[in-house]
Amino acid sequence: VPLGRLEIDYTHEFISETLCLPPNLKSMKQLANAVHHKTGGLILYIKNFMYELCEEGLLCFNVSRRWQFDLDQIRQKDISDDVVEYLKHRMAKLAKSRYLLGLRVASCLGSSFSVNTFQRAVDMKGVNLDDFVQFVEGNGFIQRVNQSTMHWAHDAVQQAAYKTISSSKVESLHLLIGGRLLVRTPKEDIDECVFDIVEQMNKGFNLIKTPEQKFDGAQLNLHAGQKAMSSLSFHSAAKYFVCGIKILGDEFWGDNYDLTLSLHQKALEALFAIGDCESMDTIAANILANATCFEDEVNAHLYQMRHLSSIGQSNEVIRKCKDLLRRLGEPLPTEICKNVIIEEFVATKAKLKAFTEEDLLTLPDMTDKNKLATMLFLSYTVNAAILCQPFLIPLLTFRGMNLTLDHGVSSLSASCIATYGCWLVNQQISDFQEGFRIGQVATKLMNRRGGENKPRVFSSVYGLINVWRQPFQACLDKLLEGYELGMRQGDIDNAFGSLAMYGHMTTCCGSPLQEIVENYRLYCK
Repeated sequence: VPLGRLEIDYTHEFISETLCLPPNLKSMKQLANAVHHKTGGLILYIKNFMYELCEEGLLCFNVSRRWQFDLDQIRQKDISDDVVEYLKHRMAKLAKSRYLLGLRVASCLGSSFSVNTFQRAVDMKGVNLDDFVQFVEGNGFIQRVNQSTMHWAHDAVQQAAYKTISSSKVESLHLLIGGRLLVRTPKEDIDECVFDIVEQMNKGFNLIKTPEQKFDGAQLNLHAGQKAMSSLSFHSAAKYFVCGIKILGDEFWGDNYDLTLSLHQKALEALFAIGDCESMDTIAANILANATCFEDEVNAHLYQMRHLSSIGQSNEVIRKCKDLLRRLGEPLPTEICKNVIIEEFVATKAKLKAFTEEDLLTLPDMTDKNKLATMLFLSYTVNAAILCQPFLIPLLTFRGMNLTLDHGVSSLSASCIATYGCWLVNQQISDFQEGFRIGQVATKLMNRRGGENKPRVFSSVYGLINVWRQPFQACLDKLLEGYELGMRQGDIDNAFGSLAMYGHMTTCCGSPLQEIVENYRLYCK
């Protein structure tokens, strides 16, 4: 005699009688619902599933002579392949079901979705939501995890529902769902639901035609990308920014310049974070081809140089920085010799004499955008010069000092002052007293500005300056702090520079070599 599937009420009765539990007991009903969902209501699968729960200890008879079970673990158990195939077979028979549209919409929302999202996305005329939930739960397709969340029984069941959508209508359905979610979501809830909205709209972005729709779609992707960036979800952020760029197209550089530029600028950051430098270079080239002023080009140049640095092209970084500095009115000499460096040092030292420590600490903020960009490119040239052209570092430092004294303080001024202090304590100058004073000024300025560029300042001050006036032991904790902060901020060069100097100093302090090796292993993980 062929046995069909049990209705959920009969599954409740079967499990109640099997476990000798009252049928109206809340926990028994929850167990019966979970078992029915995992087995599709097929009696053979129900029995086998119950045996399996006993073997795994998720259902057992305790010393108080009652059955106990772990409902959360039972809900997390995978459905057997036989049940999946059975559910897929039942799904294929729903061609004329009034609930099929709801299943198609649910399949577009993912493996798990909120009840509110489903209600906003679907439009089943004449079908009550409670009736739909009862139908899909009764058939084992979808389980209502709690009052606000629903979950597909299995990815394969979700895919079976998704495949009932005609391939020619998939994009239009996703776009329709995205539009419904956008229109039906209250404005105050848009931020919370923005990922659901853009995920649907982006799957049908090829069908977005009007300029108004493109503008709205791009703005939503910018919003979603920024939200993803704030939670460090760089892959998702990059996907949203790039899709926003695709929605707008090149023609929007003229019509919506600010929005187009914002998407490109944010995409640079996200793509670099995930290591997709090929796409990043394409985005950067697009910015450079369409930017209306040099200020809007800065980020593109910056990320191009970060890419070049990451692949060891330090000489190319320096060449590019020299060209940019020339455009900004700060050209470097074509030939740099000892006399040139001494001449600039003397001029910088003379200018600095006119400033007391308090004067340096109360300098106004640098506001000239070209000068801010110049400080940025000088800093990147220093980073590259450390590896391949160290003779450039003093000249670059003097230029940064002069910009700070003439035009005010930028976020890079404290590190520039600290590097100037390193120059003062080197073998050629050996002005340890003035170098130590400048190092203290750099630290105080950094603290007054909220700890900007702390890893670089700490590696210079505590690794190269203070060691001439203080015991090594007094610098160790600060070097470790610089390392840890650098790793958190992504300033890897200065982080490992601080760590290297920490290791050298602990060795000089007489720490056991085995302890030093273990510390290095710990920090380098």
